Amino acid sequence: MQKQAARFITGDYSKRTPGCVTSTLKYMKNPALQERRKAKRLTFFSKVVEGLVPVLSYHDFLTPFRKSKSRVTVNTLKDFNAES
Repeated sequence: MQKQAARFITGDYSKRTPGCVTSTLKYMKNPALQERRKAKRLTFFSKVVEGLVPVLSYHDFLTPFRKSKSRVTVNTLKDFNAES
């Protein structure tokens, strides 16, 4: 949670000492951002596995690499005379 949001939730804008907002965050016992993101990823993954969330097949968004079908032809000059 951002410090500004913690100030808004508590309504305490008066304290400006170092660490006052950090102590407020600890008092509110909100999980850290990293932990919340991990929980969201795990929740989403479990929903995908259980089929609760529509997921694109890898065929729908991965395109195979195809070589070009056009050939490069070399033009030869049979009538060229190099003696002149």
